[in-house]
Amino acid sequence: MFLLMSFMPESPMYLMQQGMEEKAEKSLQRLRGKHFDITDELKQMQIECDKRKDVGSVSFKEMLTKPLYYKPFVTILILMVFQQCAAINIVLYYSQEIFSDAGSDMDPGNDNLQNKQRTEITEDKKFLLQV
Repeated sequence: MFLLMSFMPESPMYLMQQGMEEKAEKSLQRLRGKHFDITDELKQMQIECDKRKDVGSVSFKEMLTKPLYYKPFVTILILMVFQQCAAINIVLYYSQEIFSDAGSDMDPGNDNLQNKQRTEITEDKKFLLQV
């Protein structure tokens, strides 16, 4: 595996972020193939890099010391721990068996339960963002 990875080119996005546009272009061309037009993709990558520079970054120390950053970080961390303690993964993994044992006539190939859960999670995120 290590030997195979040594032949892989650097990530074009990484090279672009480091200011090595020519190397990024060569790397992207190698990944896409010689006959592939990469000009639009390079322009998009440059725009994305410029956006990332404008946004800036937050150090790990700032995230743990400034209330603006650590309050949401700790809140999300606690929510994730509670999800694991509530065994949500087990419930999702065995959801088809749970419903069939309960006498549900829901088609096992139907993933409406998971889609409903995704919708509820999305709505919860919207609510948290509004608060």
